[in-house]
Formats: sequence, structure tokens, C-alpha cells
Amino acid sequence: MVSSGNCSVCTRPLTLHERFSGGVCADWRCREKLLRDALLAHRSAAASALGVEPAEAYPIVVVPWRTGKVVPLTEERRRELGQFLAGLLAATPRPPPASEPEARPPNRDEARGEPDRLLAAVCGVCAGFCCHYGGARHAFLDAEAMAAFRAVHPEMRDAEVIDAYLDRLPAESREGSCVYQAADGCALPRAMRARICNVYECGGLREARQAGARVCVVVRHDHRIVRSALVDPSGVRAYASASTRSSSSP
Repeated sequence: MVSSGNCSVCTRPLTLHERFSGGVCADWRCREKLLRDALLAHRSAAASALGVEPAEAYPIVVVPWRTGKVVPLTEERRRELGQFLAGLLAATPRPPPASEPEARPPNRDEARGEPDRLLAAVCGVCAGFCCHYGGARHAFLDAEAMAAFRAVHPEMRDAEVIDAYLDRLPAESREGSCVYQAADGCALPRAMRARICNVYECGGLREARQAGARVCVVVRHDHRIVRSALVDPSGVRAYASASTRSSSSP
């Protein structure tokens, strides 16, 4: 659909290309305002539909989008992970025997409590944009992760460590993504993950941490809102407007 001849924000005349690309001029300030207004309108609609007031109590955080079907995990991917872990363990020195059992490192979820539960929920709404890159990197597992796991389980032989990781594989995972990325999130406990999986935060996660106990998470692809959810201590309430339902597939 072709828009009128003037920018919907600043009202200056549009070029032919601008008229066909959303009815807003190329000025970044106009485009930023248009996107911001769309996010605010979407949040208001979500809050109204979900019976949450006021909408402003849920700061907006935007996370990136990537799609991927949930498919049965193939035996080939399982075998590849096992072979990769065997190579890592062969190159990872065994920890020296200790006279007393080492204290278990604090779990990040337990140490940080409610904030991490909020961030985990934000990741769940995103459905793992960054996890996609673990698909070609064996879940980012490395010698550091193996050494950390061995330090907690020094009694385990290499084959037992490999079995521990293979036993955590979900029956189904996202196609082309990390082998541990199941439909409902990461199937690997935090204590077994690579360090990057526990410490990396995208811009949306950083904003969520700063926002506090509640956020409106918007998954956006280019300028299109794909899906969203209101997240607070009570849980995750997904919202699908008519526009997101009709445009949720690529």
C-alpha cells in the first residue's frame, strides 16, 4: 500500500521510495519515533488484553528474533557431541585428588535469586537468538567447562562425564540451533553450561536487569513485532495481537 506524500512524523514531502516503505522519511529521528510509538501502542494493547494495569509499570525491552522448528534430535548430532566431548576431556587435565570434598560452586540462579528468574523468563520469550550460534559450536562447551565440571565431580571417569552430558539432551531441539535448546528453553543445567551461556547478556537482557521485577518483552524482526509477553514474578503472560498472529511466520 502506498502512503500519502508526506512523512507521518515530520510532514515533510516523501521520496517515491519512502512512500512505498512505510510513509516515514529517512531521518533517523522520525523512524525512531515511529518504532517507539508502535512499541508503546503494542504494550498498551497487551496490558489491556491481559488485564494488567497500568501498562507503564512494564518497561519495554526488545530482544532479537530467530525462528526454528522444534524437531527430533538426530542420533548423528548426539554422536557428534559425544565425540567432541571425548576430545575435550582427553585434553583436559584431571583435578588433583582432594583430602576433603570441594564445596559446590554457587549456582548462579541460587546466588542471584529473583533477578535471574526474570532474565531466564526473558530468554524464554526470545526463544534463544544467541543459542542459534551454539548449533555449530557444540553448545559452546570447552575445556574450561569440562574442568569446572570435573572439579565438582572428580570421581567421574571420562565416559561418565560424557554420559552426564548426553543424558541431558532433549528428545527434541530447535532445528539448526544448539542441541540443548528445547521448546521450553535450555535443557542443560547452569552448572554444566559453558561460561559464556551463563554470563552473556544481549541488550534486551541488560535492560531487563536494570528494569527490575517486571518487563514487557517484545521480540522484533527488523521493524515488525513478532511476539511479546508481560513478565513479572507471577510468570509469563504471552500476548498475540491480530497483527503478530498473521505475521508470525517468515
